[in-house]
Amino acid sequence: MPEVFMVECTRCQRTVKRFADGTISEVYKCTNGMANTCKKIISDATCNQCALRQTWDCLCSLIPLVNPLYVQPTLGQQSELIYVNGTPPCPYGYVTTDNPLVFVSEWPDCLYRETANELNADGSIKIKARCAITKKLIDPQTCKACSGDINSIIPKEYPAITTELTTYVQAVKGWVAAGRPVRTDEEVANIHTQYCTQCDWYDPDQQRCKGCGCKATADGAALLNKIKMGTQHCPKQLW
Repeated sequence: MPEVFMVECTRCQRTVKRFADGTISEVYKCTNGMANTCKKIISDATCNQCALRQTWDCLCSLIPLVNPLYVQPTLGQQSELIYVNGTPPCPYGYVTTDNPLVFVSEWPDCLYRETANELNADGSIKIKARCAITKKLIDPQTCKACSGDINSIIPKEYPAITTELTTYVQAVKGWVAAGRPVRTDEEVANIHTQYCTQCDWYDPDQQRCKGCGCKATADGAALLNKIKMGTQHCPKQLW
């Protein structure tokens, strides 16, 4: 039976499946039309190996391509791109190696970088990355210049009200489209205590996150509590 897990990819959809032995269980399916796992039940390991893993909403199709021309690569332990066969051009932000089927990433490790990569028809990856703090598209040079010093760009105040409203509407749409999954009361309380209340972005007076402006409380309905929504995650990627 597939393992039920919490993933960061916005194209993972929680659903309920009845198995051949009659048991019913919650599982995750891939809804990324660019991925070769689209419409298939996936595991945590499958998601971690997906080079197209998406951590923000993008305009990719939810309909899988018919007889795609590409061979989807996987991510190695050092974030390198590994192809099984075919040698597409080296994608931006990667460098070639002695192995023509492996490209090594130039992107430095950063918890605040979000991705929504796409595949070109020839199998090469179109890198789409942005900073979760500044919300701007970025390249490897920008990431290296930052050197992980997030303190210089930590929001001291809440986002603009228009930004908050846009973010909230997108969050609700994604949550509804995914089937309105919710975290248990115990999960919500644990996240709130372990992460939110310990974070310098958290405003205990308003019980809101300064990173996104959303309410983050130890209990409450999903529409009024970001933690409760099963599709939502911390802007710092802490949970």
